[in-house]
Amino acid sequence: MKKCLVVVSVMCLALLAGCGKNKVLVCSTEKTSLGVTVKQDVEVSFVSNKIEKIAQVYNIKVSDTYKSAMSRLISTYQTQYEKLYVGSTVKVKQVGDTEIKVTVDTDYMSMTDAEKKKSGFYGSEDYDVNKSTLEKKGYTCK
Repeated sequence: MKKCLVVVSVMCLALLAGCGKNKVLVCSTEKTSLGVTVKQDVEVSFVSNKIEKIAQVYNIKVSDTYKSAMSRLISTYQTQYEKLYVGSTVKVKQVGDTEIKVTVDTDYMSMTDAEKKKSGFYGSEDYDVNKSTLEKKGYTCK
């Protein structure tokens, strides 16, 4: 009986110790070009300092000039982001008259190596390296 309690205690401690190794990197950036403002939020979840999931949200605000073309823009963004983020779930929807919201959810652990390479996070899945890389690209990370 004592051996069983020791084994259970060790397993509980291992589980609790493992919880401390999970981190979430949250970064954002905003850029404006030709009357289009794109705000991007990226949330990268790590387990044992390896990427597990990546959630990205793009808020694309266009000028009033493009109001009549919103359905075509949504279709175009859907196609572009699906090609860019192969292996991810992409959802595009209109928010208000002149804003489009694109969400990209990636289960990084289930991706093939080729898909990981395309993601831009491949090479080093380390938290600190990814934070530094994103900050060098102009993101602000918390």
